[in-house]
Amino acid sequence: MTEALLLVTASIVTALAVLNVSFFLLAGWLAASYGLFIDANIYTLNTLILSIVVLACAGLITLFPAIDAYKTALHSSLSSTG
Repeated sequence: MTEALLLVTASIVTALAVLNVSFFLLAGWLAASYGLFIDANIYTLNTLILSIVVLACAGLITLFPAIDAYKTALHSSLSSTG
């Protein structure tokens, strides 16, 4: 479970960094070519809430295989002690 949460956290941080750099590098081109002005401030309360929801969902989903592995290990250890 820990490694899944670590991967999700690293993915969120990487995605936000790439998006921020992309906005910074492409802002002039988007404005000149398409008249599109995008605010580069993507770090808002909504972004934080969505990141927390994604982390919570990842934690919840990783519980299912962990519980199944625990049950299998428990059953195996109880069967072998006879």
